[in-house]
Amino acid sequence: MNKMYHYNKSQCLVNLSNTILARYGLKHDYESIPALLKTMQKYDKIAFLLFDGMGKSLIEKHLSEVSFLRRHVMMEIDSVFPPTTVAATNAFLSGKYPKETNWLGWSQYFKKEDVFIDVFSNRETWTKTLLSKENPMVKVGAYEDVFTQVAKAHPEVKVKMVWPAFRKGGAKDLEEWITMIHQHLQTNQKALIYGYFENPDHAAHDHGVNSLEVKNEIYRINDAVEYLAKENPDTLFIVFADHSLVDVEFIYIDEHPDFFDTLIRPFSIEPRASTFYVKEDKKEEFEKLFQKYYGDYFELFSKEEVLKDNIFGIGTESPYFQDFIGDYLAVSTDRYCFDYIIPSRKNEPIMNMIAAHAGGMEEEHKIDLIVIANR
Repeated sequence: MNKMYHYNKSQCLVNLSNTILARYGLKHDYESIPALLKTMQKYDKIAFLLFDGMGKSLIEKHLSEVSFLRRHVMMEIDSVFPPTTVAATNAFLSGKYPKETNWLGWSQYFKKEDVFIDVFSNRETWTKTLLSKENPMVKVGAYEDVFTQVAKAHPEVKVKMVWPAFRKGGAKDLEEWITMIHQHLQTNQKALIYGYFENPDHAAHDHGVNSLEVKNEIYRINDAVEYLAKENPDTLFIVFADHSLVDVEFIYIDEHPDFFDTLIRPFSIEPRASTFYVKEDKKEEFEKLFQKYYGDYFELFSKEEVLKDNIFGIGTESPYFQDFIGDYLAVSTDRYCFDYIIPSRKNEPIMNMIAAHAGGMEEEHKIDLIVIANR
């Protein structure tokens, strides 16, 4: 069995956002990235462009070495654990690690409410029912993002965030997103822009990392960023991702009734980084059966090991964190995901994707930090 990749906590997404805080003279808890900070200090206009899922492995798979984006790679950095949008984008925006923010993965178990919730959509995980009450993450996941901190400390800096259509006022497609960023940069003021775009992640989930659809999305992004940079030569553009993806196969935990019987409830967080809540008198049996059925593909950690090894990052642990991580954490070190067949959904599996992320493979973590500077 392969071992889980442990990311570099001095050169990851948290350090990237702490570099923003350092550039504007604000308090920051973690190291900045010196080479990037030096470059940022030369510019009054800076734009951070995050393309979901466009990690190093996808860029190298689909773009040639002479492409615009690859010609401007400054360095390689890591995501956080788990390398997934929920954990990684919130780690970047907050400048803190998942154990601090409580944003761990797509589905989290809320002990007080006794429910699994898809935290971005406020839907019950297994039925996909929209919950009538306010999303509990509004409380337990609250933080002030680094861009808001800059805006408050430096009113002379025009700070803007640009989103896709899932946010009110967001762009309907890549072309409109690029146009909105360009318009925000047409100012005599100092400017700091954050743009998030949802592809190539969606295309990879639906079609796989080697697909023509993913290649086309990355080509479009490469050309769009080149256009934006040439139209705004006075702006520093920093292009990056939250994670990469791998093509996957699914393992259904309910196919082994003896294993399923050891659980209090199904898994949570992510299919490739899964927390298990285990019956107190079944923990020894759980460990034995886990190794029997899944030990070739997943590395298993007890809660005590998760805490000791700082798997979800360093810093001050949130008071809610231990409730979210269950009794055990299983991290995929191969191309496998957990899934669960739910009778109430006409025996349909929960997951329906060709590529995924959030596991313990190095290629899921690695991100190209692309810096487009004209000075």
